[in-house]
Amino acid sequence: MRKVLLHFLSLLSALAFIIPWTSAVGAGLPCNSACFAPPDQTGGSASLPADCAYVTLTDKLRITVGLPPGTTIEMTAQLHGFFKIANTPGGSLGGDHETFYGSLQLDMKGTGTLLGWSGVKNVPLGGGGLLDSVMIDNAPRGSGSPQSFASDLFRLQGQLPIGDPDFDLLKITAGTDFGMPSPGHTTLTKQGGGTWQVDSFFDIEYRIDFIGAPGGPVAGRSGSTTATIRITQGGHKFWTLADGSVMRNPQEPDPAGWDVYGVYPMVLGDDWLATETTPVKDIHFWGSWLNDIVGGIDSFNVTIREDIPAGVDLPYSHPGVTLWQRNVTNFCVLPFLPATLEGWYDPSSGSVISNNHNAYFQYDVELDEPDWFNQTGGTIYWLCITAYLTDPFTFWGWKSTQNHFNDDAVWLQRLPSTCVAPDNGTGTIDLPAPQCPYVNEGGTFDIINGLPPLTQINSNGMISNFFDITRTPDPLGGELDDYSALLQLQMTGSGALSGFSKHVLLPLSGVGANQMVHKPRVPGDPIQSFDSDMFRMSGQLPIGDPDFDLLKITAGTDFGMPSPGHTTLTQISGGQWNVDSFFDISYRIDFIGHPGGPLGGMSGSTTATIRIHQGGPPITTWIDLWEPPQFTTSMDLAFVITNGVTTTPCLCKPGDANGDNAIDISDVVSLIAYIFSGGSKPKPYAICSGDANCDCAVDISDAVYLIAYIFSGGTAPCTCQEWLTKCGPPIRK
Repeated sequence: MRKVLLHFLSLLSALAFIIPWTSAVGAGLPCNSACFAPPDQTGGSASLPADCAYVTLTDKLRITVGLPPGTTIEMTAQLHGFFKIANTPGGSLGGDHETFYGSLQLDMKGTGTLLGWSGVKNVPLGGGGLLDSVMIDNAPRGSGSPQSFASDLFRLQGQLPIGDPDFDLLKITAGTDFGMPSPGHTTLTKQGGGTWQVDSFFDIEYRIDFIGAPGGPVAGRSGSTTATIRITQGGHKFWTLADGSVMRNPQEPDPAGWDVYGVYPMVLGDDWLATETTPVKDIHFWGSWLNDIVGGIDSFNVTIREDIPAGVDLPYSHPGVTLWQRNVTNFCVLPFLPATLEGWYDPSSGSVISNNHNAYFQYDVELDEPDWFNQTGGTIYWLCITAYLTDPFTFWGWKSTQNHFNDDAVWLQRLPSTCVAPDNGTGTIDLPAPQCPYVNEGGTFDIINGLPPLTQINSNGMISNFFDITRTPDPLGGELDDYSALLQLQMTGSGALSGFSKHVLLPLSGVGANQMVHKPRVPGDPIQSFDSDMFRMSGQLPIGDPDFDLLKITAGTDFGMPSPGHTTLTQISGGQWNVDSFFDISYRIDFIGHPGGPLGGMSGSTTATIRIHQGGPPITTWIDLWEPPQFTTSMDLAFVITNGVTTTPCLCKPGDANGDNAIDISDVVSLIAYIFSGGSKPKPYAICSGDANCDCAVDISDAVYLIAYIFSGGTAPCTCQEWLTKCGPPIRK
């Protein structure tokens, strides 16, 4: 279906209505980009609090007390929307005291018995008087730049308004004044134009009190949970050229280049040369959306592979055995809107659309230490990426670059070793492979019966997040695997439900409710091929959904719905096995529409058959990429490999032409002597040090710019980072 849609959209692209790119939809934990604040009334520091959200980056708030064993409610949080701001001298740290109102947005997801339940709650902070305000105390800030000082979240308290369908009470309390120490730190760095960059955090101790609402997911339950978490403002620094890399020739995006279709099962790869032996801690890449229609990314499947040099089996180099694999759900997204249009290219269909879209996005993946990949200097590796989207009507592509290394980038229709699992020490693997999803193939999960004529709900599905797996031998020498998992359905309506779209999470849980059976295999054989059977599969949407009073799926041979399958395990290298497994499941979907919703008054049961597939065959051919439309120029893709983005400033100071670390009239004299009398070049950097107005050249306009700044209050010279962003490295020109 995705391919048909892509061809259809390609034909309509010239007439497409371009949807603004106001935001990019990601997944996982939220991330903060750089935060800036205007100057305060004195001009010597920043006006705080800055109008940027404090967010949870490295952990989540949790409700545990009062819930069943093994069950939690996990929350990412954003403290934002500040108003009624007041700032006075004093406070507990002797500097200044901030008070303001705001909102705490909690994105909730259940685990355990609440798996599949989610909700967004906005808790107002303040409104009942000064003591209900959020309060922050700061130590004296000092003068100049940067200003680095201790801070303290003195008070934070808010309560969900009455009438919520899930909670009769949801209240959060935090802050030192409530006996819950919440220390922090703030750093202010002055930027060009008088603004200040803000980097602030608090390690808050908090208490969440809740009482479940009758009929809701936590009805009859209540409790108080106390814990500690860090909230950060301006905490994420997006990669720029000044941060460097651990690869030769960082491959920045070409704003006027191409975006290559990269949605599963389409996989793209490009190679890099490691310049040093060090952990890979961060991966950065760029992408865009067909017709500028921005969709949702559920995850990126990212692998690092060994290099197969040109001439071994193909005329060009290409990826080999998987060395590292992660399904990435936590990533930061930074939008760009250049003046130029970009093209769209799908090598699998041959679709080429010039001047198709405008916006592109930077994706920063910060890896936790257990997930680092240890690269060896002087070695060539391949980075391979495929995207899993939440909306089947959107199309994402990996952006091209003008910086080329070695051979071309490559593509294929199905990732070899899409699913890789480690040997369990017995010459085989444990099934099911918990890190790999089963996805529908060649069809959709359908709801037909009970809907109006010519109306259907079709869903792409993915079974993932396997847990609570128990494996027991069966009498025939194989094994029975009992498991819990999550079935994700991306629903799309047609006919009378045209326009209906919904992302559903169905928990597959309960002892004995979900089981696979595998026939005997021979551990130690390099290829192990055996029949499998989806014996039982059962899941139901939790109560409280606004569209369904009941949504239940049942499948499996033991329920009278034959669901045969087959699994092939192929030994690759490094103690790894490629997994290729499928089931042709017969399923039944029962539904009852919720009154007042789009399905109100409707109900029915639909039975059908569909193939779900995990992984794929390990042997396939990578095809090299060439730039359309002539296909005579090698194509590479935009990405950068780093071992951590730092905030270390570069050393150039634009406008400081004589290199004395100050900007004054002596720099004007030095520039004029250089331009008109053959005097010394600006130092230490011939262009950057003299380029006060950041136009990537040194001429009389820079001297005029400095005179206006020094004597007339004109705009300050640009920063080194601004110069690098506009003019590019190296700065020693």
